[in-house]
Amino acid sequence: MFKHLIHHLTILFSCIAGLFIIMYVQLPFAYAASATTLPGAAPQVTVSLPGGGPLVGHPGTKVHIAGTGFTPSSMAALYTTPTNDPAKCKSGADPAGLGLTSFATKPTVAVQADGTFQVDTTWPNSAATATTPYYVCATDGSAAPGSPGALSATSFTVAQPVTIQVTPQSPTTVLPGSQVTVSGTQWLPPQTLTVAIVPPGAAGVVVSDHATPDANGNFSIMLTIPSTTAAGTYSVSVSADGEPTMKATLANAVTVSAAATPTPTATAAPSPTATTAPTPTATTPPSTPPPTSGGGSGGMTILIFALGGIGAVLIIVGIVLFAAYSRAQ
Repeated sequence: MFKHLIHHLTILFSCIAGLFIIMYVQLPFAYAASATTLPGAAPQVTVSLPGGGPLVGHPGTKVHIAGTGFTPSSMAALYTTPTNDPAKCKSGADPAGLGLTSFATKPTVAVQADGTFQVDTTWPNSAATATTPYYVCATDGSAAPGSPGALSATSFTVAQPVTIQVTPQSPTTVLPGSQVTVSGTQWLPPQTLTVAIVPPGAAGVVVSDHATPDANGNFSIMLTIPSTTAAGTYSVSVSADGEPTMKATLANAVTVSAAATPTPTATAAPSPTATTAPTPTATTPPSTPPPTSGGGSGGMTILIFALGGIGAVLIIVGIVLFAAYSRAQ
């Protein structure tokens, strides 16, 4: 009797232990599976820019859309709407009657096994009214008609059309080697732009450079016309490096005139000046001193004084002798 009791208790213990192990192993998986399929779990959708920042841009701007809480392995439909009313975001209803416009660049997206989806696409031309905020509505393709969809809490605002201008005011005429300033507005979202001066209707670039708009979409950059640029009329082109659809062209904006060629100036040969022959002037020849012999002019002067002195002495002596002789007579 005791042995049978032990045997039954052993079997009961083994069953309870096995059941506990099965529940321990399977419960997490069952909970995880039910987390995305629990009835009443509201789907959600978000829209953002891949690089972050304010949700402002133009048709063609890259956007990232993500959703959660949708039926696993189903298809979700994407719409745009200017109406911030979750009640008008429904499955299986007439989209146009609810003010929904199919997201032309990505009308549907596959939902993963965990009930989520993510997609990178571009903002459609079907939602392009400037300064208008648009919301994204995602509906569950497997949900019953009239089931609520998911409306994004944030909106994408369409910016005004981009603009560009040239300073000096276009059309403007410049010489090769001169500088022009290209500026623009509404280049949103801010990203690297290529600014170029190009021949109209022809391949090639005269000069180009890169600019980045500020937070408000404004930019300004100075370009130098190469000195080798041929005379003619050129256009200004601006395009976003990451979004080729965001571009603008200002035709015939810059006229390059031919560089002035210096004209050689004729130099008149100097006229010969008539010169009058000098009139000879009559000059009185200097008195010629009597010829002397020997010595220089200084010696001659001494000799003359000496002889004059001797002559004077002899005259005095002669007078004295004559007087003396006269008395003696």
